[in-house]
Parts: sequence; C-alpha cells; structure tokens
Amino acid sequence: MNILILTPKVPWPPVDGGSIATASLAEGLAGKGNQVTVLAINTPKHFVDAQTVRSFNNPAIRFITYFIDTRIKPWHALTNLLFSVLPYNGVRFYNRGYRIRLETLLRKEHFDMVQLEGLYMAFYVPAIRYISNAKIAMRAHNVEYEIWERTAAQTDNFFKRWYTRILAARIRRFDTRNLNVYDAVLPITERDAKTFREMGCRLPVEVVPAGIDFKRMPLQITQTTGMDLFFIGALDWGPNQEGLCWFLDKCWPQIQKNQSSLVFHIAGRNAPVWLVKRLAQNGILYHGEVENAYEYMAAHRIMVVPLLSGGGMRIKIIEGMAMGKAIVSTPVGAEGIDVQDSSNIMLGNSAEIMVDKILQLVSDEQLLNNISSRAYADVREKFNNLRISGSLQEFYKTLIS
Repeated sequence: MNILILTPKVPWPPVDGGSIATASLAEGLAGKGNQVTVLAINTPKHFVDAQTVRSFNNPAIRFITYFIDTRIKPWHALTNLLFSVLPYNGVRFYNRGYRIRLETLLRKEHFDMVQLEGLYMAFYVPAIRYISNAKIAMRAHNVEYEIWERTAAQTDNFFKRWYTRILAARIRRFDTRNLNVYDAVLPITERDAKTFREMGCRLPVEVVPAGIDFKRMPLQITQTTGMDLFFIGALDWGPNQEGLCWFLDKCWPQIQKNQSSLVFHIAGRNAPVWLVKRLAQNGILYHGEVENAYEYMAAHRIMVVPLLSGGGMRIKIIEGMAMGKAIVSTPVGAEGIDVQDSSNIMLGNSAEIMVDKILQLVSDEQLLNNISSRAYADVREKFNNLRISGSLQEFYKTLIS
C-alpha cells in the first residue's frame, strides 16, 4: 500500500508521547513493506531543522515538512472567541500553504490510505476528498475535549476556567461534527473507542495503541541499586505541570517526612521559568531535558505519573513498564492501559493513597520487584510495534477492498 500520514508536528526525534506514537506506527507500517510518506507541520513550539530530521528519519519513509506559525496570537484568539464557533486550538493548524502542498502531492501520486494524526488534521479532509479516492483514517491520540474539560475542572482562576470550558465545548462540537467524515477512526485505547461510539461514530473503529520497538529498548531492569523516584515528561504540557505541582504540594512533604533520604528526579524539556523555580526544593533533583530518555529511566527505580487531567495513553508508562519499572500513577495517568492495581502498577486516586503506595514500594523491595516483573512481562506481550502495525495493515486492506 501507498500510505500518506499527515501530522500536526514533526515526529522525529520521538521525544514525547505524541511523536513516539506517530513515529513508531509510521516505522512499523514501513517495516511491513508499505510505501510511507509523512507530510508534517513544522511548528515554532516543536521546530525541527532539516538536518535533525535526516539524522533521525527512517530511510524507508519519505519525509516532508511544511512550516506553519502556530503560536498563540492574542488578537486572533480574541476574534476567534467573539466571531467563530471553531476551537482556536484547531484553527491554528489550518494553513492554505500546507493545503496546497498536500493537494500537489495528491495530484502527483496515488495513495491508498491517508492517515490523519489527531483531530485537527480534519480541516484537510475536504481537500483530500476533492482530489483523491484514498480512504481516510483519523488516528485519535486521545478524546481531545476531555483534556480541556478536566483542565477546567482543576483550574481555580475564574477567567481561565470560563475560557477553557468554552474551548472544551467547541472542541467537542468540532469532533462530533467530523466524527463520520472519515472512512475509519483509530483510537489509541479501548476506552476512547467506546467514547467515540457513544458520541455517534458509525464508522469502522480499530484500536491502535502506541507500540514499542523493543529492539531499541535497553534490557529489562536497571543497573541502579539505590531507591529513588523519578518523573519524565514534556514540561511545557499543561497536564504535566498541573500534576507535578499537585504532587509537590500534596504528596512530596509526606513522603519526605517518612523517607527523608529519598530523592525525586525530574526530567523534561521546555520547563517554564516559574516551574523550574518550583522544583528548587529539598530532595528534588531537576535534570532538564535529558539526552537519552532510556538511560535516564534505567538509572532510577520508581516512576511517578501524577496526572490529574489529560487523555489518551501515557506512552512513558508503556516505556517504563517495558523497562521493568515499578510505576505509581493516578487512575487518570494510567487510563487506557490494561493494568491492574497492585499487580503490575500501583494506582492512587488521592494524595494519601499515592503516598501510601510509594512508601510501600520504598520499604518492600520484594513487592517492588514483583510489580516491575509483571509490568515487564505484560507490556512486552501487548504493545509490540510489529504486531500492532501488522494488525493495522490488515485492517487497511479490508477497508480498501
């Protein structure tokens, strides 16, 4: 098959959950013998220069980037709020130049499938339909409006909560209106698939989780012998900022009171200045953006995922499990992943429970080893990228025929 993938950001190098999910699936489809072209929007926030793309790009994948200035502009945001019903988050990714580049590509070549990575690429469906007979699949990395509804619920600032609720409602309407304009929907979790069906999706639905290329992964379990906590994630993403601040305020003081020698390592890119200042606390070691995420994860014992909002699937949890890590998460953080509390992960739906779960692992190494071993075995069975890509390839063949 000849497959065209449209992405709202450059997925190489794969440094966050969204780019990992996009890059791994593109590489898996190419590895199955398909011709794969990626037409990616290059944004100021996630800008990647051509040399970096070449150094990370799979030679089996043709890679094309197009720059769009997606930065938030106050005047545009205000006029959108007053005179539009479309979500401002989405309209920033619609660009006439990118559409023309897409149309040119579709006129020159025949594609069997066009795969949209995320809701906001739906703006380009009319152009695809006008020119091409390719089938269109929208891969939903999350149920987008849920992220904003949860963010609004956690926000104390009145104006921010008001605006975020408006944004969430617009995203939900946009998602619902476009839910049946594709030929298939590819949610990343079974939970999201159920949500889309409840929203009125009448299309074929195929769950396509983020896969892991285990050949690139370090071997199970780590070389470290000390007991410590760690976090890794994009620190310019609102839910990560929110969750970390909650953990530092509600959980960390109690953990320190019981385990004063414990160190909490934090790594992530693009942390704002205010957050860096918040991390300057006793027992916290802030690493900034690490050069090799796997080496960083391998050096520490207990992974903390304190998310209160967000959606989709946390790829870092999958990677942590694949490296044999004991993970402590909120239920929201582990949402969409087939895990069982106190079996292959520890879940806490309150600060008190999360603290208790962490202290159990710190004081009981046998429990820690049992949790991490089961996590390792389960994720290697369920999230193999070649298996996931192969299943999607068969689904596409059925869809086309």
